[in-house]
Amino acid sequence: MSVASTIGPIEWQVWQMPTASRIERPALDVLGESPLGAGDDALFLRGVAHGLRVGRDAECVTSSSDAPLWLGDVYSLVARQQPDEAIDILFDHIDELLSEGQFARCDSVLRAIDLDRLDTNLVVAVLSITLSAADELPHRARLLSRAEKRLSVLAPERVERLLHGLR
Repeated sequence: MSVASTIGPIEWQVWQMPTASRIERPALDVLGESPLGAGDDALFLRGVAHGLRVGRDAECVTSSSDAPLWLGDVYSLVARQQPDEAIDILFDHIDELLSEGQFARCDSVLRAIDLDRLDTNLVVAVLSITLSAADELPHRARLLSRAEKRLSVLAPERVERLLHGLR
């Protein structure tokens, strides 16, 4: 039996894509592996077997959350004290969503972001990149409130200065 006959048409399109396009590295976090540098076919199949699902646009998301898996890369880089690389990933993905007018999808990312896993730089970065589309992102106001609380823990003496111009 061929692979094409055992999976649906969308999954088959994903299956035919280059591995790096099919599964983003943070999916490995779900599997208990290092999230950076992964992406072979066996890993993709293992991820699917562990409950990962692939969206219509070939973006992998976990079955337990609507958070895009690239957030796992961001969290991992923050944990490794590599905020510049984490900001690059965050900006690339959020900017792409906003540039394509995918405001609902961007808003779902804002809803899913775990601010407790971000440092000061990333909290300010997510507010900065979404400021221009604030009117299109209903969850940004709630994110701003959560960010203020998070920054009061991370940098209590600088909260007002950090949030200046981002409200």
